[in-house]
Amino acid sequence: MQKAAEYERPMTGRIETLLHNAERSGVRAAMVVAKRDANDPDGNYRVVLQHGSDVRMHPASTIKVAIALYLAEAKLVELTSQQLTDEQAVDWHDFRDEDFVPGGGIFDQPDAPRSASYMRLIQDMLCDSRSGNMAAKLLVGRAGTEAFNEFWANKGAETIRLNAKGDWYEIERASAADLMKVLEEIPKLDNEQVSQQVASYIHLFMLCGSGSIGTVSGALERTSRMQLLTKTGKLPPDDEDPYHSRHDIGILDSSDGTSYAYVMMTQAPTLSGLIAAQEMIDGVGALLAHEAGLQTPSRTRRLLAVTALRTSGVMKRFKS
Repeated sequence: MQKAAEYERPMTGRIETLLHNAERSGVRAAMVVAKRDANDPDGNYRVVLQHGSDVRMHPASTIKVAIALYLAEAKLVELTSQQLTDEQAVDWHDFRDEDFVPGGGIFDQPDAPRSASYMRLIQDMLCDSRSGNMAAKLLVGRAGTEAFNEFWANKGAETIRLNAKGDWYEIERASAADLMKVLEEIPKLDNEQVSQQVASYIHLFMLCGSGSIGTVSGALERTSRMQLLTKTGKLPPDDEDPYHSRHDIGILDSSDGTSYAYVMMTQAPTLSGLIAAQEMIDGVGALLAHEAGLQTPSRTRRLLAVTALRTSGVMKRFKS
């Protein structure tokens, strides 16, 4: 990926100010924004902004995109369409109650079915409104952590790692730079070496998300001219990691063929810092949606106005 061109400075300058304001509130932030032009002969993303891109944080549910892409490119390639959609393909009737993982997914619930197809599990894991933990556990169990780690190391994303821990797994700290490498694999799904059905479902299920851009632009779901693939991650503080974590990663394809990929990772030590982190994420999302040419609805216009105040120094003077 190439570095930023000077003509993109206005947007990146405003993003950098949002980052600075959040960090003044104690937020630890890491970010990468990349752009792919419609007329780029290589079809590669080039970095237009990076900040703390090598800082490692717990990626929370954003790691589930890496799990799904591994399954599409390496694990499920040989399965037929019928095998992928067979509701008895993955069975866990022998699980005990203590084997289940709480969460918002369909299969995280106590009365949930105890068998499902690979497609149902990938959907439950990827859709932001669910982000199923049990589905992720079952899919990682079928994929294997060693093969997963080797796959991403070969892609140059060495911090994208899972470690087996009994019948569960631990997620290692990941960098924003390596999460960007995960996102860059999504456009490469359109080749003959991957399971095309899994690839199409990954696109479909990541459309379930909202993230910062989807939150500020309700029009996205009503237009066929733009497409947003996104995944968010949230973690409360605990003894091992005393931070509130909020992450947002995704790809925004605009109507003219330009594509933006973004990774935003934040950790906040306090609730006020968490608010500042979310304000930064929403502000960056509004800027990217505007840059992509989205006809912004009222909520986005309001966020852009607030963002303009934050980046002009007016709100900093009020706060000081």
